[in-house]
Amino acid sequence: MIDSVKRLGKIALIVSGTYCCSLLCLELPSVILSQGIESQSQLEELLAKEKKKLNCDKNIKAKLTFDYNNPISIKNEDGSYEIFLSEFGHNVSTLRHELYHIADGHLDNPNRNWISYFFWYEPQAALYESFGLKL
Repeated sequence: MIDSVKRLGKIALIVSGTYCCSLLCLELPSVILSQGIESQSQLEELLAKEKKKLNCDKNIKAKLTFDYNNPISIKNEDGSYEIFLSEFGHNVSTLRHELYHIADGHLDNPNRNWISYFFWYEPQAALYESFGLKL
């Protein structure tokens, strides 16, 4: 029994490691090759352009920041949204990724958990970020 559990643990580790590497390989080239965002005004212009591509009419503000380690998108109590692009994420690819989370309603799901986020929402945003594919 213990050997079966150890074997299952090894398989789970290999599968989850492969999955994480696949996501990284999908996102990394688009982030590295993406156009940088140099100013707040440029960010606002790009946000408007990308919202139009997604037919998104949600109230979204985006900010260039150094306050976070990773780019994030949040839903505020008033129903508006914010995207914070950290130093690592000052590029169009990351803006598209975070905007897709908002436009597709990923932040609106009250039953969202790490499983749905990691295995459903994150791959969708990665595909949009990299290829412009909307699922």
